[in-house]
Amino acid sequence: MRDAIKNCLSIIASLGAESRFACCEGAHVHYACAGDGDVLVMLHGFGAWAYGWRNQIAALRDKFRVIAVDLKGFGLSTRSLRTSYSVEAHAKAVMCILEREGIDRATVVGNSFGGTVALTMALMSRERVNALILLGTPFRIKLPKLPPMLFTPLIGPMLAKRRLFNECGVKDTMRYNYANQSIITEESIKAYLAPLHIRGTANAWVKMLRQINGFDMSHRLPQIGQPSLLIWGEFDKTVPVPVGEELCGRLQNACLKVLRNAGHAPHEECPELVNKLICEFIATT
Repeated sequence: MRDAIKNCLSIIASLGAESRFACCEGAHVHYACAGDGDVLVMLHGFGAWAYGWRNQIAALRDKFRVIAVDLKGFGLSTRSLRTSYSVEAHAKAVMCILEREGIDRATVVGNSFGGTVALTMALMSRERVNALILLGTPFRIKLPKLPPMLFTPLIGPMLAKRRLFNECGVKDTMRYNYANQSIITEESIKAYLAPLHIRGTANAWVKMLRQINGFDMSHRLPQIGQPSLLIWGEFDKTVPVPVGEELCGRLQNACLKVLRNAGHAPHEECPELVNKLICEFIATT
């Protein structure tokens, strides 16, 4: 486990970012910091970690203060069965980081599950969350019918490890989520595999899936008035474009950009275009 943690810290350092930790919501939450200026808080999707924002950290740190958070149970954040993994608990943990860092206003960028957390943060504080950038973000979470054994203590985590926590599992997940397959490299596979070797990951994920399944914030979306940029990949199979269209229609102040030849992670698949859209959006908010 120590080697896995050391490897993850080395990856973050290679991105030109500083690793920090904060005790929030019953866990030590890791976040990578780089740059100065207006604050961009970046939240990854389920199964990912701060590394997923590598292209944004590199390109945007000269213009913004970039904070890429490892949500509880992912990356270098600690795994504990004594903490809550609900969407609200994740949002409170990120808000705790903003408070500790003395950040009064931030644009929150979220991909997939991280976007769901960002939407929840926007409801918690309009003052602190002044704008949203959401990529492939669900506002309802309904997991496909899964074998009951997956949620059984000991057996569930063992199955997750066997099927997902290896090079083939990571590669298969990337192939499903990325329309642009060229970004699947040995380096990226190893980087996504690294935190999966930290003890307790599978147990945390199984508990998290139980707690977030059935989450639905559709009735609260009209309460979100912050300017919101929605970025979707046209070939997103995990959260298809119609979800983005519905989300755009339910928010008070949102626009939707659908990117060609991209899947569920546009910020990784076409980073230059996404970075351009981020900069243009922030300049107008």
